[in-house]
Amino acid sequence: MRLRSALTMVRAQRSGSGPDTQTAMRLVKALAAMAALHSVMFYLWSRLPVGVSMASHKARLLRAVVVLTGLLTLLGDVGDANAATMITTPETHDFTVFAESPNLSQASTSVSFHTFNQALGTLTGVGYSINSSFVSDSPLNYTASISTFGNELISPSSSGPNFIVAFNDDTNASLYIGNGITTFDVVFQLIDNSLDGVVIWSGAGSLPGLTLVYDYTPFVTIPTPIPAALPLFASGAGLLGFLGRRRKRKLIAA
Repeated sequence: MRLRSALTMVRAQRSGSGPDTQTAMRLVKALAAMAALHSVMFYLWSRLPVGVSMASHKARLLRAVVVLTGLLTLLGDVGDANAATMITTPETHDFTVFAESPNLSQASTSVSFHTFNQALGTLTGVGYSINSSFVSDSPLNYTASISTFGNELISPSSSGPNFIVAFNDDTNASLYIGNGITTFDVVFQLIDNSLDGVVIWSGAGSLPGLTLVYDYTPFVTIPTPIPAALPLFASGAGLLGFLGRRRKRKLIAA
């Protein structure tokens, strides 16, 4: 019944529904191996003469265990093999923050980004890019910063109206690892150093704002192919088990 259910899972996947094909195929392989090995064990047991202790046949049973282990190895999958392909996952958010003088007015805002889903693979890099501008009704005179997890990432200064730059936070990459659902905040802080006026820092509208990119190497499960002779072996083992069972019954009846 379990084998039939697993085959149903494979058919459902091929028709566009049902669980993952690789999972279903693993189940089919495992159940086929269990059936074959059960037949082998039963055959060996049936070869024991009536009235002879099982303890005297430890070597034979040990060989059966070796066969079982070998078959499960052949049917197993090579799990979590790292592929060479690098994948990136960008996420972008707009932002706007403004500070108004006098008295060194300070303002801040924040945006939330998703953590890296560690189930996807191994995180290898955390990169940011920002496309923003500063606007003021007086000569630009400001200090600003971008920070997350309590660490300052970058600090633009009054060098001009446009602030377009790429930077990374690879040293703190472990802080970004999560389940891909939880979020963390990136904080934009702006201080207007002028005596009078308003400074606006914006990455919105025609400007992309702040983009976060995770670089990672995905996990790929590489299935081990079934040897061509394995189905034949399973059939033969099943036949031997059946014949052994009949022989055992005849001996007991006699």
